[in-house]
Amino acid sequence: SKNGPFTQSNQVYSEAIKQGNYKSSNGNPLMIGDVHITSPKADYTDYRRSVDMTKAEATVTWQSDGARFERRTFVSRADDQQDILFIELTCDQPGKLESALSLGLHAPDTANGIGDRNRFKAKTTASGGFIHYKALNPATPSALKDFGAVARVISHDGTLQSEGDQLKLSDASHALLAVKTFHYADASEAFDRLDAELEALDATYQDFLAEHVRAHQALFLSATVDLEADASERIGASSGGWRGRPPRGGAPA
Repeated sequence: SKNGPFTQSNQVYSEAIKQGNYKSSNGNPLMIGDVHITSPKADYTDYRRSVDMTKAEATVTWQSDGARFERRTFVSRADDQQDILFIELTCDQPGKLESALSLGLHAPDTANGIGDRNRFKAKTTASGGFIHYKALNPATPSALKDFGAVARVISHDGTLQSEGDQLKLSDASHALLAVKTFHYADASEAFDRLDAELEALDATYQDFLAEHVRAHQALFLSATVDLEADASERIGASSGGWRGRPPRGGAPA
């Protein structure tokens, strides 16, 4: 019920399934983690975000400190970069791109199992252009209880320094970040595997995007639908984007 013992209520259907001689367990969906990109610049205008479905690419732009900033993102479908998240940060003026980059548990204040013994234990470290994030799910029955992600700054034209669980980028105009996740694994083994995969990446954002788009459009453009709307009914359909203020939480970088 809304105000009742919901935790106990969740066990009712589980117990009923067990009585039918079926294996039963409760679970809640949880994102593997978040990519944190923050900027010291708090003032911004002309915030805009858009999604190009034909490329499966998201773009965010804004103005700050007299410069134009852009963040472009996609998750690759290309065979040799499958499921890698690519993020490109750019600024149209040299030296004005500053960002702190990190990984972490999604909504850490609420992303916990039931009871103190089942709380997720997360840790993030950053060094040598890499960020390693792991979390332990003690409620997982398997010995492989870890999940997390590895990020690598593939290229940049500024200064990149490690500070605790963050990589600090400064005096730059562009940077390219690649991220890949893991789950149901031993974190140390997953880190070694993903470090090698990300270390092998050596191209520009546009190169990675082109490979992804070829694989994506083979699926996305395999069928089309035409509702036979006239031109006046299509006005605004391709305007793209959303203008206004970004979500709460500070500067959009």
